[in-house]
Amino acid sequence: MGRLHIQGAGLYESLAEIIGVKAGVALSRCDIDTFFEEADQFSEYAGAEDEDYFRIESIVYEGMVEGLLFKLGRLERPVNHLPGIRLFHAYKRNPKLRVVALEVSRRHLAWMEGEIERIDRGEGKRMLDPTPFVEGCFESLGAIGGRMALEMMDDHIAYETARVNWFGPQESEWENIIELKSLFESEKLDAHYGNFFDQRFIDYLNRNFSEVDKINWRKFEQLSAEFFDRAGFSVKLGKGRNDDGVDIRAWRPGVNVNGPAQLIVQCKRQKTAIEKVVVKALYADVENEGAESGMIVTTSRLSPGAKATCRARHYPIVASDRATLQTWIRALRRPGAGIGL
Repeated sequence: MGRLHIQGAGLYESLAEIIGVKAGVALSRCDIDTFFEEADQFSEYAGAEDEDYFRIESIVYEGMVEGLLFKLGRLERPVNHLPGIRLFHAYKRNPKLRVVALEVSRRHLAWMEGEIERIDRGEGKRMLDPTPFVEGCFESLGAIGGRMALEMMDDHIAYETARVNWFGPQESEWENIIELKSLFESEKLDAHYGNFFDQRFIDYLNRNFSEVDKINWRKFEQLSAEFFDRAGFSVKLGKGRNDDGVDIRAWRPGVNVNGPAQLIVQCKRQKTAIEKVVVKALYADVENEGAESGMIVTTSRLSPGAKATCRARHYPIVASDRATLQTWIRALRRPGAGIGL
């Protein structure tokens, strides 16, 4: 496809629709405008009126889609080439590894052709199964070949995710669509991909960690609960308001959740340092509930006075500060699964 002839209203609507399908996130016109303003190559489209008329090269439009998916954390890289290109350039200077990379690329192409023929015959699901390709590379090319096959599949998934399907409807892997603004405005516990905090918001914060300070205070508690849940704890999230200062209670695997929690957590989404009065209050909660320890999860840090109080009084309290929180989000980040045709 060469060029799109589109008005401003259609540009925003079509981009929002494609991103909704590919990322499961509903973007507002303001969200898209912010992206246009931040990306120099698209700044001329920011603030477009409904009746404005544009002639946009298809490659430019595809770049908009790819850039928005990267902004949302759906893609790991801002530019995603055809599968095999990145692999070749990564190993081209090593003669032995280059040979393996070329063989992996050849096998990938053969696998793709076979899968397309299978789907055309109407056999099985339309979802591609990379297992034979990856396992075959491990078996005949060794660990190096197997690792390259996995890299190839990562590139394949990224390319298919970024690609605009000009000739037919795009199949979505998401069962629902969430609004990006709800991350910042909503107190509701409505995680569809996660028990407490939706995976799509995790992906977004992984790419835009500086915005963790702006998310709704209740969403911050839910994010913390999601981390402990995936770490294997049994988790009870407090009711939010009037919870007496205990935001999360957590039990180690196998421990009766009807007994005292091993860990109680206080979440503080704030820019200023956590003062010792907060530490003292949390210690009182630990003692009152018979917990083993307490934790303060914060977008900031403990003040020197709070640290000194913990040391001097031997409080069983630790802090997960801003840097730790970022490692949590990175650990919770995972690519979307599945390759569709």
